[in-house]
Amino acid sequence: MKRIAILILFVLAVATLYAQNVPQTVNFSAMLRDSVGNILSDTNVSLYLILREGGANGVTVYTTQTTTTTNANGYVSVMLNRGLSSNGMPFTQIPWENGDFWIQLDYKTDDMNDYRTWGVLELTSNFYSFMAGKANKLEGIDFYVENPEDGDALVYNSETGRFEAQALTPPRAPALSTVLEAGNDAGGMNISNLAAPVASNDIVTKEYADSVCHRIIAAITNLNCSHNGHEYVDLGLPSGTLWAKCNVGAAAPEDRGGLYAYGELYPNTNSSTSTYTGEQSDFLPAEADVASVFWGGGWHIPTIAEMDELRFYCSFEWNDFGYIVTGPNGCSILLPVYSPTGDDYYCSEYFYIRSSSVNYILRGSCNLLEVLDSSSAYVAYPIRPVFRPENNN
Repeated sequence: MKRIAILILFVLAVATLYAQNVPQTVNFSAMLRDSVGNILSDTNVSLYLILREGGANGVTVYTTQTTTTTNANGYVSVMLNRGLSSNGMPFTQIPWENGDFWIQLDYKTDDMNDYRTWGVLELTSNFYSFMAGKANKLEGIDFYVENPEDGDALVYNSETGRFEAQALTPPRAPALSTVLEAGNDAGGMNISNLAAPVASNDIVTKEYADSVCHRIIAAITNLNCSHNGHEYVDLGLPSGTLWAKCNVGAAAPEDRGGLYAYGELYPNTNSSTSTYTGEQSDFLPAEADVASVFWGGGWHIPTIAEMDELRFYCSFEWNDFGYIVTGPNGCSILLPVYSPTGDDYYCSEYFYIRSSSVNYILRGSCNLLEVLDSSSAYVAYPIRPVFRPENNN
């Protein structure tokens, strides 16, 4: 069967807007198939390009011919504009500015006796980007600039009718003395009280504005925040865990409250195996959790994971009563200092909070929060309850 080459044509004029560096290139890509659609791989094909001006049958201004071979997928990609046309006009001198150019493509494979015309197409606007290689004026304005330097700007000179290079001078902030020069008192307003504004026309620093914002957020977040009769603080933790404002048995955040051995429901200050009555299970059951039993509503002694979240997502600092722990949203709780070696819990910069896992405690000391497995179940520590709203029962 005689093969008939069917070409799929993609023509692209590649040009940039650099006056002296416009690539004079027409890339042509095609895929060859036979009459039933089979790919013609490893097939020799000759291509003949004709550029016409003034219509599909217009004057021929440029011709070129090339021979190539399809790849395994029947694909060819060549540059058609290498060389001179038959009438001697170089490709670089084609008068693209005239417009109305058409392209005709003829092709022939080895088993064809003569060239066949694929068709004639009108060129799209991207071909005329070749004009960028000739453009150095616009509407009579000369764009050629002598001796430009890095960072210069082009400034038009109406006397010479040309753009000229001019170095840019970075703007400088005016001095306050210039702004408030004689006769300009800024409407009688003075800059004052940046750290503690009191008057209606005082201005403030960003630090002061941020502190006000944090106080407002804390006030809104903690407005009437109580659960089952006990106040809590939302620290903005990822898990949504809410921490109580006070320890179990404390009347205020700075009070230590009661001391509890693991699994015991009543305060124990002896910290002795002889008086210990709790069960040393790995996980504290609800009936042995003093927060769950006496506060109810889902309150419980914090787990190790909840203590770790407090450590990883909060900042803390020492004050006269203990450690202020501040969450991601700017809200804070106070964990009061407690010394397990004496009754005066202001004598040491430590705080301890028992966890729901046997022997594990949360300790704050020397600017360090850590969860420790360093106590026995019978040693009594303060309890700071937590709860999660989704677990409320």
